[in-house]
Amino acid sequence: MKRASLWLLLLTVLWALDAVVGEGFFWAHDLRHHHLPWRVWASQSWLAGEVPLWSEAVGMGFPLMADGQTGVFYPPTMLLFMALPAAWALNLSILGHVWWAGLGATWMARKLDIQEHGALLTGVAFGFSGFMAAHTGYLGMQNAIAWLPWAIGALVAGRWASGGVALSLMLVAGHPQIAAIGLMLTGAVAIWKGRWWGFIGAALLALAAASPQLLATLELVAHGMREGGVDPNFANIGSLPPQELVHAVLPAMFGLDRPADIVQTYFHRGDGYWGMGANHWEMSFYLGIPVVILAVIGARGRRFWIGISVLCVLLMLGGFTPLWPLLRQLPGLDGFRFPVRFSIGLTLAMAVLAGHGLDRVVQTDDRRKWSRRVLLIAGLFVALMGTARLGIGFMEAELSQALLARAAAAPVPPSPGDGMLAAVAPAWEPSSPAEIQRKTHQILLQLKRSTSPFSGRVWWPVLVLIGMAVLLRRWHGRRLALGVLLLLYSDLWRFGADYNVRYGEEVVQAEPASLAYMESSGRTGRTATVDRRRHPELDTELIASSMGLVFGTQDVIITSPLRMVRTEALLSKVGLDVGARGPAKWDKLLAEPALLDLLGVRWLLSEHAISDPRYPAVQVRQPDDRGRGGGVLLHENLDPTPPAFLVGCAQQVSDVWAALDGLQPRQQVLTEVAVDVPSCTDGAGVGTAALTRLSEREIHIQAIARSPAMLVQTDTHYPGWVAEIDGEVVPIHRVNLMFRGIVLTEGEHTVVLRYEPPRIRLALWLALAAAGLLSLLALLGAWRARPQRAPGRS
Repeated sequence: MKRASLWLLLLTVLWALDAVVGEGFFWAHDLRHHHLPWRVWASQSWLAGEVPLWSEAVGMGFPLMADGQTGVFYPPTMLLFMALPAAWALNLSILGHVWWAGLGATWMARKLDIQEHGALLTGVAFGFSGFMAAHTGYLGMQNAIAWLPWAIGALVAGRWASGGVALSLMLVAGHPQIAAIGLMLTGAVAIWKGRWWGFIGAALLALAAASPQLLATLELVAHGMREGGVDPNFANIGSLPPQELVHAVLPAMFGLDRPADIVQTYFHRGDGYWGMGANHWEMSFYLGIPVVILAVIGARGRRFWIGISVLCVLLMLGGFTPLWPLLRQLPGLDGFRFPVRFSIGLTLAMAVLAGHGLDRVVQTDDRRKWSRRVLLIAGLFVALMGTARLGIGFMEAELSQALLARAAAAPVPPSPGDGMLAAVAPAWEPSSPAEIQRKTHQILLQLKRSTSPFSGRVWWPVLVLIGMAVLLRRWHGRRLALGVLLLLYSDLWRFGADYNVRYGEEVVQAEPASLAYMESSGRTGRTATVDRRRHPELDTELIASSMGLVFGTQDVIITSPLRMVRTEALLSKVGLDVGARGPAKWDKLLAEPALLDLLGVRWLLSEHAISDPRYPAVQVRQPDDRGRGGGVLLHENLDPTPPAFLVGCAQQVSDVWAALDGLQPRQQVLTEVAVDVPSCTDGAGVGTAALTRLSEREIHIQAIARSPAMLVQTDTHYPGWVAEIDGEVVPIHRVNLMFRGIVLTEGEHTVVLRYEPPRIRLALWLALAAAGLLSLLALLGAWRARPQRAPGRS
């Protein structure tokens, strides 16, 4: 294993040499918007001696740890971000897990009785796979995947405690869906190998070790947009269209969009990918042509891994087969989408079969037979692509008309109706005739490119097939194994090494010019971006999404997949959601000045100039002439509500959403239960309230009430928050749809709010005990399994 680890380390360095030497940094798409800022926030909390549970800086206050993708309890990445600058920590986390995934798959293969070179091929096929490369943009997913082969290998070897350690780390690495898939795959292998009792013990202790994360996520789901599960239409987002199974060997057949190629923030599709799937990187699970050939050769007698492959393919198809809807009936799986992610199971199974296949070709004399078959496949592929290219040329007009007719006949989604749920329904923007014409032209261009003999999409697969045929015919033994390994790595390198574009240090570490202006003004308040879906070059200047966690600003939005309905509905009403794009976002905002004030928004970043005197602006970025976004303006809301204030007028309503229209938050407060505050007569002059301390999990307020009043604190109402008035615990009411309200009697009061979720606190102690026990048992198991020295001669 030592030699394999060194080889894999070298291959990892070559995979992204610029990232190793600091000349390039991973920073595209979701890495920039979410994963890096979340880990900066979490690591800073740990360094301050606090458990990162709640963030004041996103979404009017949000249980960010509960998102499940932050990796708060995942030691490897947390330690990197605590010890290194964020950009370096991200580089090392990504590349370190590529190496660790490959090494784990190599070790697992050895435990499955695959020989040395076949095991190394399994490691290369898994660690540098198309799935790993294409999903690097989801850091928690990539981190979690790296532990899957370690968990399986440990259980196969009978070291169940070590398997439990790997499972627990997979559960907290930062992607609940991949952890669930990993648990299912590991359980299937354990049953196959008769290790199911060990798996049960390992899984139970792993779940206990991950319990703070799991309990917090389940609580957030119960208060979020996936409460009670999701409907079939949502669950089937990310189903693999059957024709796109060809991605296993032709990853660009339906075009190619890397995350950095998307020219609009928060979009997941560009002009490169024209398939029917959600986006290219989710649909992409490139296995590598040598892997597929060797897997076919090694499949004889490997019914279990063949079965896993077939099962995963059926699940990847999602709504196109009944298996995915059936699986979603299991507890905990009803909130997931993107069934195509089961391709990680297909990737692992094919890598194992390919390892067996290399063992077989090294030891067999039938290599010439396989060489002829591979050459035949190459010839058939050339003939098929040539025929397709000629057909497209002859029928281009008919194809164009068919594509235009299909686009024109696309069904219009049903109206979501009225009310709060309608406000959070995904925005649907019909394409204009010009847009349909442009997309049709783009599809035809991509079809020609995918079938042209002068395109790398055709000649590269042919070259790999010929190379494989030559190796099988000319070489044998160790030379053959090394040649196949080199060919496979070259094939995967060509697909994945630049799939995640790296950026220069000056780009990654740039600070928004608006930041200096906001700090110099001395005025505080939340920030928001109007029309967030712009060119990615503006992300830093617009402090997009969670990037405020890096710069110390408080953004009203949180783009967590588990965001809460009430929060999203209010943001949509004010025009500050992601939603539909364009200057029309300002129209919604200007129509709701009182609600904008209630959100506590002082700073508004936008490309669009408005002439409303309530929101004066300064230019913080000049327009450019490259078509990549105009100038950026920083507007100031001159009089937002403070984070805590008193209202002497409470009105109980049955439909708080409808009652928001016309709400004057400084004069009245909307409640959903009866409270001991006088009915609405005169809300003026009721008293004062001032924050004396504000941290992530504790807020101190000094209030003077001249009469019974409601203290409104403009953070998210959420379970786990407790309030004390002068040392006495009192209830926190949900007011004005989603904020906190506390009833005060006449007089001067000290109010303290703390985030103290009791189940999470108990789970933290349980997790420490379970993790300690697993680690101890794993160390004992490793000590017992160590090789015994032969007795020396006297």
